[in-house]
Amino acid sequence: MKVMITGVYGLIAGALYKHLAQSPDTYDVYGLARRRQDSERVADGEGVDVPEDKFTLSDMSDLDVLVKAFDGMDVVVHLAADPSGQGGWESVLKSNIVGAHNVLEACRL
Repeated sequence: MKVMITGVYGLIAGALYKHLAQSPDTYDVYGLARRRQDSERVADGEGVDVPEDKFTLSDMSDLDVLVKAFDGMDVVVHLAADPSGQGGWESVLKSNIVGAHNVLEACRL
């Protein structure tokens, strides 16, 4: 089963990625995030090591990228968000509201 996890470097998404990746005969796991993981976190065992060929770099506002990334996936687990709101209202709106809408739309297409 091909599984795409958005926000893959977040706490919950990262834990899910690690869990599913332990069963490669059952799950073929992919990840999407708005920036790459800090290599020091991966080296320390805290981060998630998503292979380059299974990683998509994008934020949730780019519908075209989401459509391509989700193509062929059996499951999309949407865990990307801006939980802190530190980027201001526009950032929260773009990431959380528009992003969730785009994920649903990309799955529909």
